[in-house]
Amino acid sequence: MRNKDNKVILSKDEFKNSLRHYRNVEEFKKHFNEVTYNDSQDNEASLKKRLKTAENVYIFNVAIQKDIAGKDDEITKDYQYILDYIQTELKKEERLEADSEDIEWLLQNATQYQISKETGIAQSKLSNLKSGKIKIENLTFKVASDLTDFSKKIQKNVKKC
Repeated sequence: MRNKDNKVILSKDEFKNSLRHYRNVEEFKKHFNEVTYNDSQDNEASLKKRLKTAENVYIFNVAIQKDIAGKDDEITKDYQYILDYIQTELKKEERLEADSEDIEWLLQNATQYQISKETGIAQSKLSNLKSGKIKIENLTFKVASDLTDFSKKIQKNVKKC
């Protein structure tokens, strides 16, 4: 089965197993961009979740290869290069961003229930935000970032429709 971006949808275990055997970054990247899996809520796993899963696979690969072949062995180095690439990409993904226009768009185009369910932000806080009792600029950066991320996710889906 494929998603709307033509990626092959695997189970999480199949996804992990499909990543295990790559020995150079280019092969890994090509494959990684062709497959995905669904998270526990049956939505496609985010890039960050997919990277975290891949990171766990390659942390394990590196550790095993160090025990078997030593840290200077070629396969250990190959796996370490892939792990370094994954961790660099994760750092890019972990940068927080907050945008008041995206938050305003979200409050106008999604239900408080939907926002709360996806972000974990209390509906009462969302209600106060929408009514103006709480101003966007007074939100914590983390809350504003979570709202911005969800807004961008919805807007991306709207544009594809």
